[in-house]
Amino acid sequence: MSDEQPGEFDHERWLAAMAPQLPYKIELPPPLEEDDEKPAADDPAWDALCGRPTTVEERRAFYRDREEHGRRIDPANAEVMSEWGHTSDPYRIIDDLADEERQIGRVYFARAPGGVWVHFGDLPAETVQVLRRRGPT
Repeated sequence: MSDEQPGEFDHERWLAAMAPQLPYKIELPPPLEEDDEKPAADDPAWDALCGRPTTVEERRAFYRDREEHGRRIDPANAEVMSEWGHTSDPYRIIDDLADEERQIGRVYFARAPGGVWVHFGDLPAETVQVLRRRGPT
């Protein structure tokens, strides 16, 4: 890590180096492959924000859109997936996360068959309860 510029920190490399020294086992997420399914695959709203700086107004509009999609998801036939990601930015649209906001964990998404993926945090509480009781699909 000595060749890093001041202010840069590779969290994944640090965690991989520290994992063997910890008194408990942690599971490191595998690196994403180019062809791995992303939560927002075939989602023009997500594609428009991805890969560029976003404004607070754009993010708020995006979250409102996700909540609207989430209200239309029927938990009886919803598709569910999870992946490793930033728990404070599950859609990966915030480009200026502070270090303390870069917590990695499992993030869960649901969608109506063929629809857009919606993070569990943007779903109605009743829908999340049904999906959690139902378990993985």
